Amino acid sequence: MKHIFSVLLVLLVNSAYSQQVDNSRGVDSRVDYQSLKQFGPWDDRNYDLTLEDLSILSIDEKQLREMVPAFYRVLFRQEFPDTPTLGSVQYPRSLYNYFILRFDGYLINGLIYQQVQWDDARQFYQVKLENGSTAGKLLRQQIRRLDNDVLVHAGAETSISINPVDPNIVVAGLNFDGQEMLYSTDAGASWQSAPDLTGAECCDPGMAWKSDGSFAYNVTLGGSQVWFYRSDDNGQSWDSLSDITPGDNRRELTGATASLNDKEFIHVDKHPDSPFKDNIYITWHQANILQFATSSDDGDSFTQVSFDTEPRGIGSDLVTGADGSIYHFWPSTQS
Repeated sequence: MKHIFSVLLVLLVNSAYSQQVDNSRGVDSRVDYQSLKQFGPWDDRNYDLTLEDLSILSIDEKQLREMVPAFYRVLFRQEFPDTPTLGSVQYPRSLYNYFILRFDGYLINGLIYQQVQWDDARQFYQVKLENGSTAGKLLRQQIRRLDNDVLVHAGAETSISINPVDPNIVVAGLNFDGQEMLYSTDAGASWQSAPDLTGAECCDPGMAWKSDGSFAYNVTLGGSQVWFYRSDDNGQSWDSLSDITPGDNRRELTGATASLNDKEFIHVDKHPDSPFKDNIYITWHQANILQFATSSDDGDSFTQVSFDTEPRGIGSDLVTGADGSIYHFWPSTQS
């Protein structure tokens, strides 16, 4: 009896993760669609891929354990042709977030699923066929509870910063069907949601304050760009820059490029004796090339530099010393 029960249990587990791939549904008879599972969780949109489409993938694609299906890898490389094609780090860390934001999840037989599990025996991701939903509705079904916990979508990135003058005032950003902005006036005991940021913002927020607490700063990914916002009301709104440039309440640190930007980080020099007190410093990478931006006027304008001759990296950190020196460092993907 125990043996029969074990067999039934295995069958039930396997059926929950079983995605039957039918090559006859594919548009190109030259493609073995079953083999596309080696590139990521299965998605029926893979059936639209041709052999020519797949030629854009990296020779190392099988080794890149990203939770995104083959069709999105192809689409991403088509839209961002500067994406690296060699090495163990090629895609930005926000790849999964962009996939979910754009497509909700994995499409299988007309339903969207979001849970996956790594199959160690087969060496690829399997989609868990439970709680399927109609495309376009998953994110809107998520629950937000601002009185205590804030429940968000899987893969969320968060950032939080406390007002340096009044510790009761806190601002935070997180991924939720785009980027959600929150603020608290009671040291985080309760939270309120701020109006949405302008533009198709995505994720990966970074938060900071001016030393006197008069401005809160937020840097985020928007489309394929890095966007900067400012608040003069403790995070209740993020349109302060429109006082300087009417109709434009953000600063776009990157223009339209063939590369996706990612892993932005913000730091404000708050040292009281620093000759560069309240300078804003922002760092990010563009196709693994580190970028750096500086503002000395509360974010009204920025100057930028690209470390295109330095070792490549994917994400960095920075701090400032009491004398205003900047320490900017990152792990290289080339060593």
